[in-house]
Amino acid sequence: MKKTRLLQLMGLLLWGFLSMFGLQVYAADLASGFVYRLVHQSSGLVLSNGNNPENDAQIMFAQSDSEAWGQEWALVGLTEGSDEYALVNPTCQKAIDMAPTLNCMVQWTYTGTNSNQTFLIAPVEGESGLYQLLNAHNPKQVLTMIQDGSGYKARMGTDLGAASTFFRFEKVDRKIDFPCAGLYYQIKHVASGEVLSNGKSSETGTRISTEPFQAGNNAQIWQLISGNTAYIVKNPAYRDLAIDFALESTQTPLQWSVNTSNANQNLSFVSVAGRTGVYQIYAIKNNVKYYLKGNPSAYTTTTTDASD
Repeated sequence: MKKTRLLQLMGLLLWGFLSMFGLQVYAADLASGFVYRLVHQSSGLVLSNGNNPENDAQIMFAQSDSEAWGQEWALVGLTEGSDEYALVNPTCQKAIDMAPTLNCMVQWTYTGTNSNQTFLIAPVEGESGLYQLLNAHNPKQVLTMIQDGSGYKARMGTDLGAASTFFRFEKVDRKIDFPCAGLYYQIKHVASGEVLSNGKSSETGTRISTEPFQAGNNAQIWQLISGNTAYIVKNPAYRDLAIDFALESTQTPLQWSVNTSNANQNLSFVSVAGRTGVYQIYAIKNNVKYYLKGNPSAYTTTTTDASD
């Protein structure tokens, strides 16, 4: 541990290396980026994964419990300007999956591109605050409740007029501090407290820097989308240009046109032990990890030293 690299950050996180970054979700609208309990209107039960973090955990209906993390679901907007969302559990980071070949819905690894995880959230006509969760790719299918010997389960049905398909969304006081395709973020450099920015440039080749946070500055707002092997981090306000580590040349992060197969743009986020919401960000070339390194009020660079 290089103690000369340690700085205090605003009392939120005690210490941070220069290659550590915190994620703060930027909600693009009134729904995406917030966490909810989904309350079944007829029964009062809520959707739950039973506090099971594994893939294939069944989505059940359970009594509401404020201590149950398995009842919390983040709305993640998938298509700009639409009502299409994924429902992602913030604790296990798995999404509700319609699982058309099974007899009930399950949770599965969230990718941002899985059609079985894409819901169209539609208000119920004449019913204030009630919604239906439709299959975005087949809106004749709707999330409903079924019962078998093991309890009440979630499954897609076809009776769009049934009251058993009506839900309320109860907001949970919880922030999203993990990377999730489809959401918007400010990416804060832990050591300096500054955030990543493209300097309000729409030009390819512009270097990525850290600078003091400025409210309303779209150059500091980044959207995560799915790449071939990791996340693409792009700026939607500036031609959707993506952070590119330029590993074949300068190895200095800059912005470039999105290419989901470009290894320089496929950025992985690895959580830092003991620091909630803090990550190191890296790209891989020839099996070597190159970490993003912040330099206060200056251009970012890369390093192969994870402890730097």
